[in-house]
Amino acid sequence: FPLFKALTWAANPALATAQQNTRATVTAAPGDCKFQFNPVGTAKFTTSCDIATSFLTKNSVPYDVVSTAAAGTPASVKIGNETVESYDAIAAGDQAKAKEAAFIKAVNMSLQDGGYPLKRAAAKVADQKLDAFVAANPELKLDAAAIRAGEKATVPIDQAVKDKLLTTDEAAGAPEVTVYNIPGGGAFAMFADPAAVNWPMTIGILFILVLFVTMVYGPIAAILVEMFPTRIRYTGMSLPYHIGNGWFGGLLPATVFALSAYKGDIYYGLWYPVVIAAITLVIGMIFVKDTLGTDLHAKE
Repeated sequence: FPLFKALTWAANPALATAQQNTRATVTAAPGDCKFQFNPVGTAKFTTSCDIATSFLTKNSVPYDVVSTAAAGTPASVKIGNETVESYDAIAAGDQAKAKEAAFIKAVNMSLQDGGYPLKRAAAKVADQKLDAFVAANPELKLDAAAIRAGEKATVPIDQAVKDKLLTTDEAAGAPEVTVYNIPGGGAFAMFADPAAVNWPMTIGILFILVLFVTMVYGPIAAILVEMFPTRIRYTGMSLPYHIGNGWFGGLLPATVFALSAYKGDIYYGLWYPVVIAAITLVIGMIFVKDTLGTDLHAKE
């Protein structure tokens, strides 16, 4: 836990400071928040609470969940003095994508106001959608006439459709489309200022973490060779690695995310490898025998 927290401070001090100073609050109806364990990627978490907590977790935002909302009401996210209403993906129906875009934008703007290191990329907007884009982004204070009078690019309609700038129906048979580049009008993304990164500390922490891995993998290979006779030695080495890395290691991303989303703490998921390591220690102390002096050439 200390190493991963130190890594955040070393690699992205602005994010670490924002996490310390700005904590979100998710207010939801009882039962609206699920445990988001999705090991094979087929589960869909569509409630307003799950959508809110999933987005916050993916963006490293700590939060508390308060289950005091009335049944049937959508969850809301409070960041500082700003409150953003979430949405239920099933209930939204055909409006789900539009509601998702509005929710993500509103939360990101609130996080940016709260000190989180977010940058907004440039947006490419087709001429047919420019007026709607200007109306949907009043915070940018754009002037559609000024944009149309400025620099522009002409893109073949096939490429525009491929880039999802507009649909074939919206193109209305035109062979090409005029596209404008809007600075700061695109998607938000968390970033780390290279000048603020403590590179020696970051590299040092990563070195320590890799060192811990080598401290485990080296002895494991040697002891597995000594634990099993020659005729099943490859199986004796392969099976534990596949169970340990393939199963317990393979479940790590899904379990860590589910635990972090459940608690509202990006570090809480570290309890999964800690608990597995503790169980392994107990089992090893009870069942693993000293292999010193084992004859490596014995077939039985």
